[in-house]
Amino acid sequence: MKLQIEPWSEILEKIESLVIQGQHGEAKQFFEGVNLKQIPKVQLAPFAELACRMSEPIMALKLLNDVVCPENRFALSATDKEKFIYATALANLGAVHEAIEMFSTIDHRNEPEVLLRKAMAYFRDWNYTAAVPLLEDYLKQSNLAPYRQLIGKVNLAAAFVIENRFDESQQLLNKIKQVCEENSYLLLLGNTFELQGQIQFFQKDFDQAELLLDQSMRILKNQGGEFFLFAEKWKLINRLFQNNNEKNLNALVQFRFKAKSLNEFETVRDCDLFESVLTQNGDLFRKVIMGTPSEHYRRRARQLFGKIMTAQGNFTLELGSEQPTENHFSFNPYEVQNNQQGLYTKPQLLALFEALMVDFYKPSYIGLLFQRIYKNEKFSAYTSPQRVLSLMKRLNQWFAEKKVPLQVKFKKSEFQIIAIDSACVRIFLQRTKPLSKEQGQLFSLKQHFKDRTFSAMAVSEKMDISKSSAQNLILQAIENGYIKKMGTGRSTTYSIISKSRKKVAA
Repeated sequence: MKLQIEPWSEILEKIESLVIQGQHGEAKQFFEGVNLKQIPKVQLAPFAELACRMSEPIMALKLLNDVVCPENRFALSATDKEKFIYATALANLGAVHEAIEMFSTIDHRNEPEVLLRKAMAYFRDWNYTAAVPLLEDYLKQSNLAPYRQLIGKVNLAAAFVIENRFDESQQLLNKIKQVCEENSYLLLLGNTFELQGQIQFFQKDFDQAELLLDQSMRILKNQGGEFFLFAEKWKLINRLFQNNNEKNLNALVQFRFKAKSLNEFETVRDCDLFESVLTQNGDLFRKVIMGTPSEHYRRRARQLFGKIMTAQGNFTLELGSEQPTENHFSFNPYEVQNNQQGLYTKPQLLALFEALMVDFYKPSYIGLLFQRIYKNEKFSAYTSPQRVLSLMKRLNQWFAEKKVPLQVKFKKSEFQIIAIDSACVRIFLQRTKPLSKEQGQLFSLKQHFKDRTFSAMAVSEKMDISKSSAQNLILQAIENGYIKKMGTGRSTTYSIISKSRKKVAA
């Protein structure tokens, strides 16, 4: 066995050496030259873990797919380590709900880091209430390295701030600060001052908040990355609340443009939220509420704004020009426009469009899109990306054919709908309570064929489903009184029963 493992260990060391040296391109090329199917099972987890470090989650999932999701029910169960890496890759792809499910099957006594990773997955959905006990359990683990324990404490302190548990956060941050100063952990020290600045801001001690945030920015200035930007954001928000004048408001607006250019999307969202809170701008606040998928964030936003606003109803989102203009293109996916076929007649394309428009601020990842479109399916590294990418290609073709100046933009594994050709596009969106799969299919059936007769084959073709699925849908619709059958055999057709006719029949 040792003779079989050694060559793979050497390959692993070679790739890891390239990663450590920052030569990710060369590491990826080397990795792609390896026949993944020949890697021994005992080496799959190390290779998959390395793929995650290289920001190649799809590769990590492919390596562990047959182990974690075996077709043979008699196959050996995946180890906690294998499931941990697989779930981490899912989370990195945006398939957070599925990742959390898998994290929950792992014994933290074998993999203590699962507690931190699961907490970070909840952070992505702003569910800090669920994250706090996980972080507290993580810090109880006796075999944590000192620096890993410190990272856990900083994240717990951040969660306490969001949960308005300021005294607990302050006590923890004082201890963290002492350790960071003793060991010159400058990045974590800068984070600590920033969190303490947030506490003072929320407690309305704006002068003290500014001192702490200034200190954070001085420490983080040479650290690089996003953390300096976070401290700068809170300083500008703090100044605006300290002195609500045009100069400070303009400074926050300009900072928002800067954050957007750096792809710091959550920072842009926060800028909109706090501007709307201070100015009591209901339109801007509604954009935040309607354009944020996390109910946990929306709940916090409502508390800050002081008014209840639901994320349901109709909303018009403007894409393209940052400046108001009278020349715009209006797009309503739920209606026929310009005598052209409406997007609603293509249910899978509409599902993709709506999935991409769930978040007005942040682009989507492939796993998140799959999770939104195919709600009852597990993500497969071999088929799921291609299914979503195929839908994107078809949606872009539909936009081009219908002369709609929109496009799904792809950049660094992120997907977002943008306006093209310097157009300003006003998109009409409907936010309703989620339909079940069956309700959604029945709704699409009525939208497709409300004014004409149709066959089972037509349902199959128009709704992109198999003929057997079309026949099952028709039977269900008949049972629910939505359609009626006409004729027999090959000449059988169907028609939608209007509401008035249903009332008469009743």
